[in-house]
Amino acid sequence: MSIAWNHSGGWTVSRSFNSARTSAIGVFLAIPYFHIAAALMMQRMLTTLPN
Repeated sequence: MSIAWNHSGGWTVSRSFNSARTSAIGVFLAIPYFHIAAALMMQRMLTTLPN
């Protein structure tokens, strides 16, 4: 167990760090789209309500 971890420890750490950074960037870029979609849905709900 420890031998395999020592053999591929650095590569696994760097790979997990890169994937975490990529996912964080994806979430950061997706936040405005979620806000826009929520605003459009709220506007549609308000406009379709009977007066």
